[in-house]
Amino acid sequence: MVRIRNPTLAMLLAALAAASRPAAAQILQGHATGPTGAQVPDVLVRLMAAEGEQVAYHVTGPEGLYRLEVPAPGEYWIEAEALGWAPYRSARFEMTGLTGVFRVDLILEPRPVELPGLDVRVERLERVAEQLQAITGRSVAGLRYPVIGLEQFRDAWDLGWNLTDILRRDMAGIVVKETPTTLCIEYRKRCLPVYLNGMRVADEMVRELPLEMLAVGVVLQPSESIQYEGGGVLLYTIHWMQEAR
Repeated sequence: MVRIRNPTLAMLLAALAAASRPAAAQILQGHATGPTGAQVPDVLVRLMAAEGEQVAYHVTGPEGLYRLEVPAPGEYWIEAEALGWAPYRSARFEMTGLTGVFRVDLILEPRPVELPGLDVRVERLERVAEQLQAITGRSVAGLRYPVIGLEQFRDAWDLGWNLTDILRRDMAGIVVKETPTTLCIEYRKRCLPVYLNGMRVADEMVRELPLEMLAVGVVLQPSESIQYEGGGVLLYTIHWMQEAR
């Protein structure tokens, strides 16, 4: 087991080589903790590919545990973010295809809750609109549903809601159908997929998305966007929006 505060490439490669054991895939697994070793829940841990594409993610539970499956050999790095903690980014490392579970613990540094550059100002909203237009291929002003903003996510979080509660309350025409094993965000009898920072979210993870880390959300009807022809719910975290400015 290796605990990483400011990881170097050599340290991370050593951890990966030393901690493997036979398995059916390449798995990165460990705990997100603070400097004292206390486990940190509700951390969004992301596996990023060399091209800057998010290829896997996990939200830690009460034990601070994350688990990421590496899709293929190549260069990657790990990013993590949580409310009240500084954004974390590892050095790049290479996965060679050797199967196993590789133990890598992440040490996060505390940071007071600050949201610089995300206040509700005209110029900030214009930049967000430009980013969303680049993503969706059309102006957000022409979408049927209004953009879900930081304030709405925070209000919902304070109430103990999840994403489906927001959609039920604020999106007329959206019906959320849930069972213990399935979830469908339905619009005109079609289930809309959910994407987090561009990556598809598994149905069982939608309820667990940490609203306190979300900055903006867009609900697209089918055929409302060229890139998302089938429609969808697009969500972006605070850190993603700050990095994309």
